[in-house]
Amino acid sequence: MNPAQFFLRLFVFFLAIAAHAEPENFLLSHFTFVRPLTWQWVPNTVLDSSTIVMKITGDDTNEIAQMVMVHYQPGAGLGKRIAVVKRWKEQFVDPQVETNKVRIGTNSVIYTEVKGPRKPVKPGVKEQPDSALIGAVIEDAKGNIVLKMIGPRSTVQKCKADFQKMIADALTPE
Repeated sequence: MNPAQFFLRLFVFFLAIAAHAEPENFLLSHFTFVRPLTWQWVPNTVLDSSTIVMKITGDDTNEIAQMVMVHYQPGAGLGKRIAVVKRWKEQFVDPQVETNKVRIGTNSVIYTEVKGPRKPVKPGVKEQPDSALIGAVIEDAKGNIVLKMIGPRSTVQKCKADFQKMIADALTPE
């Protein structure tokens, strides 16, 4: 193989790697979020284009949490804070719920944590005993954005600071 062929193959190799790289920044509504590098994209094959799905793997285990982000158009009932928190609680048996409302920039953000046994997600699947959900509803005039991370409690808790930082960075004016 001559040097020109070698460099051409090397170039094609790096191009292939770049084509499969996961983006670090992503736009949802008019906010730019920065994905923590340890979070991975999951192909969105079922949900609409206003939904982003990621998976987060625990540091020392094979446990996986799922992160879903959805932008609801203004007036959409499913994106309203009370409806969202109600749906989150219904995913658990005897849930322990904490809610905290904060202001970031010009937006209100309602953070919610739900802990307890997670109900089976489909027939034949067992209850998941030590689960957690951290969620946020970003209230915005252009439509609410709902973020939810759910999975094993230890994995979700390890990601809480990154979750909140990702939201704060997206909403904080530069």
